[in-house]
Amino acid sequence: GERNGYRQKELNENWWIYIFNYFLGNNFGAHCILFYKSIFQKRDKIMNQLANFLSVLSLSCGFASIIFSLESHFTFASWAIILSVIFDGLDGQIARRNPTPSEFGKELDSLVDVVSFGISPSILGYIFVYRNFYLLATSVLFIYLFCSVFRLAKYNITPKEKLTNYFYGLPTTVSGGILASFVLIYRKYTQLPP
Repeated sequence: GERNGYRQKELNENWWIYIFNYFLGNNFGAHCILFYKSIFQKRDKIMNQLANFLSVLSLSCGFASIIFSLESHFTFASWAIILSVIFDGLDGQIARRNPTPSEFGKELDSLVDVVSFGISPSILGYIFVYRNFYLLATSVLFIYLFCSVFRLAKYNITPKEKLTNYFYGLPTTVSGGILASFVLIYRKYTQLPP
C-alpha cells in the first residue's frame, strides 16, 4: 500500500523520464537525472561562495571602520559599519535561500559579525566619546562586546530546526548599526567635520 503510493507519486512527478526511457532506453533517463543533480549542486556551491564573498566584504568594512576610528574619522567609521550591515543582510538572504548551506559559511559569518558589529562599534564608541582611558566607558563597551559574542555563540549552537523566521532579542548586526547611527546623528546636528 505505502510502497505503491510512493511509486505512484514518483511516477506523477517524473512522468517525462518514463516517456524518454520508453523511446530512448533506460540510460537516457539516468543521464538526465545525473545532469539535473549536477546543475543544482553547482548552483548551491556558487551560492555558498557568493555568501562567503559578501561576508569578506562585510569584514573589510568592519576593519576599515576600526582604522577610521583610530584616525578620528568618525563619520567614515560609522558609514563603514552601516555598509557592513548591508553586506551582512545580503549574505544572510543568499544563505537562507540556499537549500544546502555551508557550515563553513555559518562560522565565517559569525566571526565576521564579531569584528564588524562587536569590536568595530566598541572602538568607535570609545574613541568618539573618550580619547584617554576611562574605566566606566571601557566596562560598558566591554559588556556590549561580550553580549555580542555571547549571542553569536548561542546562535551557532542552536539546532537548525529551532531557527525560525524571527529573532530572539536584538540581533548583533542591528545593535552595531544603531550605535553607528547614533554617532552619525550626533555629528550631523553638531556640524562636526568627518
